[in-house]
Amino acid sequence: AKFAEEYLDQKRVKEIAENTKPQTAEALAQWAALHVATNLCGVYAERTRKPFDDDEAFVRCMEQQKELVLDILAEIPDLYDTLHVTIWRHAIAWALEQMEDDHGSETLETLSADTFDDLLNEYIFDKQDFRDSAIHAMNLYAQDLARMILEAIDPARMPLDRLKALIGLGGPQTVDEKQELLDRMLAVPSGAPYFALQEIVATKGFHKEEETPWPVARINRRGARGAAQLRPAAMDEQPFMSPDEVEAWSKIMWRHREQMSALDVDVMDALAAIYLRETRGPNESAAADVDELLAMRGLKPKKGGSGTRGGYTPKQRREVMAALSRIQSIWLDMAEIDVIEETPEGGRRRSRKTVQSRPFVITDRMGQVRLDGYMDVEKFIFKPGAVFAHYLHGPGRQTALLNAKILELDPYREAWEKNIGRYLTSLWRIRARSGRYSDPLRVQTLLERTGYKLTPRRGMWIRERFEKALDVLTDHGIINGWQYDRWNEATTEQRGWFKEWLQATVLIEPPDEI
Repeated sequence: AKFAEEYLDQKRVKEIAENTKPQTAEALAQWAALHVATNLCGVYAERTRKPFDDDEAFVRCMEQQKELVLDILAEIPDLYDTLHVTIWRHAIAWALEQMEDDHGSETLETLSADTFDDLLNEYIFDKQDFRDSAIHAMNLYAQDLARMILEAIDPARMPLDRLKALIGLGGPQTVDEKQELLDRMLAVPSGAPYFALQEIVATKGFHKEEETPWPVARINRRGARGAAQLRPAAMDEQPFMSPDEVEAWSKIMWRHREQMSALDVDVMDALAAIYLRETRGPNESAAADVDELLAMRGLKPKKGGSGTRGGYTPKQRREVMAALSRIQSIWLDMAEIDVIEETPEGGRRRSRKTVQSRPFVITDRMGQVRLDGYMDVEKFIFKPGAVFAHYLHGPGRQTALLNAKILELDPYREAWEKNIGRYLTSLWRIRARSGRYSDPLRVQTLLERTGYKLTPRRGMWIRERFEKALDVLTDHGIINGWQYDRWNEATTEQRGWFKEWLQATVLIEPPDEI
């Protein structure tokens, strides 16, 4: 399959995917709905110990599931490109294999480029049923979608009356399948500036530079070049401050830098997921509830009773608001980011722009005013700044699926797990086009995402902590499993083993949803 990619015209495949998107979505939704409806009705028959023979209910159930799948497909815009790449890659790989069997590699190497291309096309379109091959690949995708939905709603364990309603036998549906599924996987931006900023915040990557009093972090990645600064939001309205004001604010910004943690990144992801869920255009604002952010982190509100008030504690809410304040203190000065724009002819083109903005901007706050005159914020209205907005809606939209359980991990005790999990999320998004999700990863590459200093003196502890992090990610279903790919355990008995271990590689299997 890797060799077949050399013959794959990615641009042409992308055009085909774009032009056939409605037909592809319809076919995928129809097949996935059939698999889901068949399973639901089968589980219902098994649990009630009665044969299921209501054809009208089955059709209603299937139509219901089809609408659900179409909604889910709308949340995964790159699926069509990935599907078509997979179909063509496998078709080319099969053709190349058959050509080598029939003619031998030595004969093929003597052919001119035109003759080789003609022969390849003959094997792709004449000597295999390309239509059947494409249908088979699409059906496999549909089965994966169906399995993802069924795992999310778990019909074997849900109350029977809910299952009955889901099938359409007991009145209107009471189960929001899509919400249950999306509660497990959150859509977040996947643009280079977003992931770069997440790593900077998680590892406190801001540092001192002579020409500015503000903490600075340089961003130099493919598709994103610039800097992030910690500077007060007040400067947006009042850019010129007195030296005394600059000194006072500078101390606050450096304190923000020290207080940053994986919690701040959790809040960034939660804001992005809420915005993508609630809005349909780049100029819209979204509403977020402070308690909703706490719930997305997996925290449970206290139960009220005996004269005590239930809900989340003031301390928990203050921690979230403090993280929001630190996020609003970030200023992105991107000298160059890759953007995709619509052309007057209706097409798309890639260009580079210079953009400056905050990551997110809070425009309104609502809550209870305390006796001291300060407000306990309960809800707020926000929107992304110009840098992130491009990746959330419109032709430049780029999203990745983040396992919601990453937000539920402890931001202090399980920061390694969060940072590695987020890095894998961005990596899987990049690898989606090739489908090589499980290619080996260097140990050092993963450890660098934790922000921990890699010193040989603490080598054994670092190794144990690293392996524990991957085990925790496996236990939570964030990855399906892992193992060393290129590592000889006997090396640990030798002097300088830590340096060798950093160059070892691991294989990490993504979850089924990815």
